[in-house]
Amino acid sequence: MSIKHILVALNGETDSTNVPGCALHLAQKYGAHVTGVDTVRDEPMYPGTAYAGVATAYHVELTKTYGIIKTQMRDTARESFEKARSHRGIATAEKPTGRAEASASWLEGSSIDSDPVVVAGRLADLIVLEQSKSRGTVAHFNVIESAIFAARRPALLTPLECSELGNQAVIAWNGTAESADAVERALPLLADSEQVDIIQVGGIKPELIQTPALVNYLGWHGLTARIHNIDDKPKSTGKLILQHAEQLGADFLIMGAYSRSPMREAFFGGVTQHVIENAGLPVLFAH
Repeated sequence: MSIKHILVALNGETDSTNVPGCALHLAQKYGAHVTGVDTVRDEPMYPGTAYAGVATAYHVELTKTYGIIKTQMRDTARESFEKARSHRGIATAEKPTGRAEASASWLEGSSIDSDPVVVAGRLADLIVLEQSKSRGTVAHFNVIESAIFAARRPALLTPLECSELGNQAVIAWNGTAESADAVERALPLLADSEQVDIIQVGGIKPELIQTPALVNYLGWHGLTARIHNIDDKPKSTGKLILQHAEQLGADFLIMGAYSRSPMREAFFGGVTQHVIENAGLPVLFAH
């Protein structure tokens, strides 16, 4: 797998150029195209029943104010992307140029009738998402869910402070198909790593892929890896993963994403949810 088309989804909460800058840095590294899109949706501010007994004038004023806020967020997302693109000197392009160099374009989320992350993301090799200031909210999880479970693409969740992705990678491994898929999707990002650290928290069930097999798999791709076995504690797996990733000086973390039930729009597994809400470093999720 190569990375040639990156989607960066921005919610417009902040004018930080770091997250689109991170995506554009990857584009320069891989000669890829970056499409920026805002994730501001046009759902009503409240369900219709919430307006029962509310004066019509007040209802109109609320709707108008919410519309202004959404427009401001869309403008902030687009301006942040443009500032990052201009700062890195990356040219705009609406169609492939045939040249092995980075390019960029902006897509208005409001021009898409359904979820822009799903529609634009399904033909992206990587989706870069900002670790929202409102992390843990329904809206925040919905965007992540759209990228991982609906678009079914690898998603790089990036803190607002991160402007470039380093080479020191840590893999959170539990032997499942999801974690194996995450590693496979991350191979282009691992190409420049001198050594990959693997964190195994607790034991791995016999029917799953044992960690030495992962070391061999990485070796076939020219990567050296070392295993770190960590004793598990009840309801602490996510916390232990983040703690040890930090201790190892990781630039980014790779892990599978899990849903707690078929209602993926609403529920993530406990470990995935903890990492989403608390990670202070970029995390590549795949399912």
